[in-house]
Amino acid sequence: EYRLIEDEEGFDFKPFLIDIKDYFIQEAIDEIVEFYKKGEKQIVILNTVSKAQDIYNRLIEKIGEKNDVLLYHSMFTHYDRAYSKNSKESVIFSWKNSKDKWIIVSTQAIEISVDISCTVMHTEVAPIDAIGQRGGRLNRGSKYHNNKAKMFIYRTEKYIPYYFGRDDEVNFVKRTENLIKTGEVSYRLIKDWSSYVYHDITFTPQNLTMVFNECTLFGFSPREVRYSEEDGNLIRFRETQYIKQDVIPEIYWQSELREMPELIMVKVPYWWLRKYPDYFYVVDERYTICTIPYNVNIGFSLENISEEDKSCLIV
Repeated sequence: EYRLIEDEEGFDFKPFLIDIKDYFIQEAIDEIVEFYKKGEKQIVILNTVSKAQDIYNRLIEKIGEKNDVLLYHSMFTHYDRAYSKNSKESVIFSWKNSKDKWIIVSTQAIEISVDISCTVMHTEVAPIDAIGQRGGRLNRGSKYHNNKAKMFIYRTEKYIPYYFGRDDEVNFVKRTENLIKTGEVSYRLIKDWSSYVYHDITFTPQNLTMVFNECTLFGFSPREVRYSEEDGNLIRFRETQYIKQDVIPEIYWQSELREMPELIMVKVPYWWLRKYPDYFYVVDERYTICTIPYNVNIGFSLENISEEDKSCLIV
């Protein structure tokens, strides 16, 4: 009963170039710094929170503490991400029409949460649909790359959180890695690549019609639709790999912000509470407090989380 409408013109836009690198993004820090010195607006996307924190810290070591270098991922409080006077989203929004240089280091949170456009993007390899979504933050709204807008795609040591090596899993990252090529890309090519990568997969039905109908007039707000973690809220296109638990950083629970508990919660993997119980306690039989050090620049400090566990952090 629906008529298919396709954006034929938009399919043929070629807004950026892809440059496939045969090394890891950790080895590209000096290149990112050089782009920064040249005045480029850059987004650097990692597949896990711990990797994003590592790259952010490496850049700060090279560049120094700057107001134009920012880390953004799902394991910040709602207050730090979107509600405080100097929230990360408000800072990013202030850069939207700026001519100044900046760097955003992020996880896939940047794919759906933030309306911003960069001139150069660096990303770990990911499933092709994620690559296409990330590309939507590069030379946004333009029809052609003019040999300037580039997405550098780097190898990854592990395919987490997109592949865990289970027998019932398909490694969509590896399929993507074997398919994509250096050169200019159109949205039509990304669509064709996506069709190939997922050619043998049956997708879970989505509730798009219900959400559309509910949102037409006085239904859900955009934030309610998309604001959960990177996988969205009312519409989820990827399976959630972990059960998650709302916790409150102890530093915020001991401040005046405790009067707004819903704004200072962070979703963390539930297995954190099972494996590291000494870092958590419950107050008022309602709120779980986390004593792992937390700050607005990087989120939770994960030095006391084992290296094996870091590779499994939610993004």
